[in-house]
Order: sequence, then structure tokens, then C-alpha cells
Amino acid sequence: MAMEDIVGQWKSLSITEEEGEIVGINDETLQEGEKEFQSGILGKVLTKRPLRRKTLFRGAIARLWKVEGGFTIRELENDVFLFLFRDAKERKMILDMEPWVFDKHLIVLKEVNGDDVLNWDDWCFTSFWVQAHNLPMRGIVEKIGMMIGEAMGVAIRVWKDKNGKCSGSFLRIRVLVDVSKPVRRVVPVRLGSSGAVHWAELKFECIPDISEAIFVVTYP
Repeated sequence: MAMEDIVGQWKSLSITEEEGEIVGINDETLQEGEKEFQSGILGKVLTKRPLRRKTLFRGAIARLWKVEGGFTIRELENDVFLFLFRDAKERKMILDMEPWVFDKHLIVLKEVNGDDVLNWDDWCFTSFWVQAHNLPMRGIVEKIGMMIGEAMGVAIRVWKDKNGKCSGSFLRIRVLVDVSKPVRRVVPVRLGSSGAVHWAELKFECIPDISEAIFVVTYP
């Protein structure tokens, strides 16, 4: 039965007086839960079938992340994991270094929000570094990079050198991308009100060999 059908049936149910009695949770108890999960990251491995090699996955993640403070892993449901870190800086580092891949499958990460209820919408977004090529030199500036990033998703920042400049022959943009949609390959950019249109060619860094089961399209 599809999730939409289940939700529809649930909404059609009438609630009895007993079922309508609210369970009150005091602030102190809530704070205990918030304290436990505030150092956490939620992660889901996007695969067509449930992971079978869970022990291998845990070992691979430990080797990949190599955090000094360490972390623990809990499986919440099929292929959804909670990673609890001892060091908040290392937690941030792992998020900043997305995307992560296990056995060619994308691992979607998100910060823990204690009010979250897990559903597919939680696993639609991942941050990537994206290169924008084929721009004229006057187009290699931070503001234009942010505009190109917004055309792809949510622009986070544009890479700059130690002098605060976008040096090089292309822009490097950190973008939060909706992985449920096709990977965008180009962005048309018009420089000036009467200028020619330049097709910025997009190259995703560290993108896995993603199959149609876990990403809408593959990227060559």
C-alpha cells in the first residue's frame, strides 16, 4: 500500500475520546532529548534495496571520516542512521565535506532537528561543490557565482583564494542540490543588458556513479 493511501485512511479515521487524551511532556524531559541529539547527524544511504552489509558500512564510514573525537552509529530504520559526535567541530567538518559515498551510493546527510519526523522530503538535499566553466574572465566573480548557484539550488558560498578573489578559469560554487531532480548541466548567463549569452557548463565535483534508483539521472 502506498504511503499516500495510508495517510488518507488515517485522516478518515474518527478519534475516540480515549485516543484524544493528550500526553503532556514537560520541558525538562524535552531538554534531555535535545541534549542527546544536538551533536548528531542523520544520514540515509540512497539505494534501491536495503543495505545488507551493515557491518561493512559502519567500518567504511569510520575509515572515511577519521574523526579524532570519535562517534557512535545507530540505525533508526532501513538505511537511515544517526551519527552522534563527541566534538561539534568534527560534526560540522563532516557536513562541510559533503557529498559522501558508500559503495557508489550517495549518503544524504542532514542536521538533527528534534522536531523532525522522518520522510522522503528529509533526504532530497545534498551539498556539492560545482564548477562553472565557459565564462568570460569578467564573469569570474563571487556575485555571479552566487547567482549561478541559485539557478541550481541554494547557493551557499563561492570559493575564493587567500586574497578574497575568485582566481582561476572557472567559478567553484558550493550548492545545496535537490537530488530528486535531474542534475543540471548548464546555466545560460547574460552579462549585461545587451550582452551575449554564455552557457556556463557545470561540473559536479566528487559526484558518485549514481544509478537511476538513487538519483534521477547519472552524470557523465
